[in-house]
Amino acid sequence: MLDSPSASAGDGHAVTAVKDIAYGSFAGMVGKFIEYPFDTVKTASQAYTAASPHAAENAGLFFSYTISQNLLREFAYPAVNPDDKLPLPALVACGAISGASCSLILTPIELIKCKMQVQAPVGFLGTGAAIWREGGLRGLYRGCGITVLRAAPASAVIFLVYETLKAHF
Repeated sequence: MLDSPSASAGDGHAVTAVKDIAYGSFAGMVGKFIEYPFDTVKTASQAYTAASPHAAENAGLFFSYTISQNLLREFAYPAVNPDDKLPLPALVACGAISGASCSLILTPIELIKCKMQVQAPVGFLGTGAAIWREGGLRGLYRGCGITVLRAAPASAVIFLVYETLKAHF
């Protein structure tokens, strides 16, 4: 029974899934280590003028990483076989694009989270409404520049480590 093709194919998928989780987790830890100083500056800048769930953030990061690869493959690397990986520098660029694009979506959520951490609790919606009343859409995106500057290189490193681990193990 263990030698049947279906059992070994299922085992291969399970091993691949476990490896993806392990490599992604390690890559995420390395990225957070690099990202931490930038995050500190970003939080301070938002707090003095203003909850991002990590699972949703990571899902968005990997989703936009895949979209970035598809776009880069189509427009910059059309000669690369769709079954082959893009060159490592292209994958690093996709990681940076992914981090930057996710930042554009997550900045208002992070701003509200940061404000909630440094002021009296009025809830997520109450904090968001107060920021909107003070500064409108521009107010919700306060700190976006530093967030993108933090996220792009951090995500590039995360996906560099992820792809390197995936290729070697």
